[in-house]
Amino acid sequence: MTEEFQKKIFDSFSRENTERVQNITGTGLGMAITKAIIDLMHGEIELHSEVDSYNIV
Repeated sequence: MTEEFQKKIFDSFSRENTERVQNITGTGLGMAITKAIIDLMHGEIELHSEVDSYNIV
Protein backbone atom coordinates (compact mmCIF):
# COMPACT_ATOMS: atom_id res chain seq x y z
CA MET A 1 0.00 0.00 0.00
CA THR A 2 1.10 3.54 -0.56
CA GLU A 3 2.83 5.54 2.14
CA GLU A 4 -0.02 8.09 1.96
CA PHE A 5 -2.66 5.42 2.68
CA GLN A 6 -0.61 3.95 5.53
CA LYS A 7 -1.13 7.22 7.42
CA LYS A 8 -4.92 6.80 7.40
CA ILE A 9 -5.41 3.01 7.42
CA PHE A 10 -6.75 3.11 10.99
CA ASP A 11 -9.38 5.77 10.12
CA SER A 12 -13.00 4.64 9.86
CA PHE A 13 -14.28 4.02 6.33
CA SER A 14 -10.86 4.40 4.72
CA ARG A 15 -10.00 2.21 1.77
CA GLU A 16 -7.17 2.55 -0.69
CA ASN A 17 -8.48 3.15 -4.19
CA THR A 18 -6.40 0.86 -6.39
CA GLU A 19 -7.24 -1.62 -9.14
CA ARG A 20 -6.31 -4.47 -6.82
CA VAL A 21 -8.99 -3.66 -4.22
CA GLN A 22 -11.76 -2.16 -6.38
CA ASN A 23 -13.61 -5.47 -6.70
CA ILE A 24 -13.28 -6.37 -3.02
CA THR A 25 -16.29 -5.53 -0.90
CA GLY A 26 -15.87 -3.88 2.45
CA THR A 27 -16.55 -0.71 4.34
CA GLY A 28 -13.09 0.17 5.58
CA LEU A 29 -13.93 -0.44 9.23
CA GLY A 30 -11.85 -3.53 10.00
CA MET A 31 -8.58 -1.79 10.84
CA ALA A 32 -10.36 1.02 12.73
CA ILE A 33 -12.11 -1.56 14.92
CA THR A 34 -8.87 -3.48 15.40
CA LYS A 35 -7.05 -0.30 16.45
CA ALA A 36 -9.83 0.64 18.89
CA ILE A 37 -9.65 -2.76 20.58
CA ILE A 38 -5.86 -2.61 20.81
CA ASP A 39 -6.06 0.90 22.30
CA LEU A 40 -8.59 -0.30 24.91
CA MET A 41 -6.15 -3.05 25.89
CA HIS A 42 -3.29 -0.50 26.07
CA GLY A 43 -1.48 -2.39 23.32
CA GLU A 44 0.39 -1.36 20.21
CA ILE A 45 0.04 -2.12 16.53
CA GLU A 46 2.60 -1.52 13.78
CA LEU A 47 2.26 -1.37 10.04
CA HIS A 48 5.03 -2.28 7.60
CA SER A 49 4.13 -2.22 3.93
CA GLU A 50 5.52 -1.49 0.49
CA VAL A 51 3.69 -0.73 -2.73
CA ASP A 52 2.97 -3.93 -4.68
CA SER A 53 4.50 -6.12 -1.98
CA TYR A 54 2.60 -9.39 -1.51
CA ASN A 55 4.74 -11.14 1.12
CA ILE A 56 2.71 -12.40 4.06
CA VAL A 57 4.59 -13.02 7.28
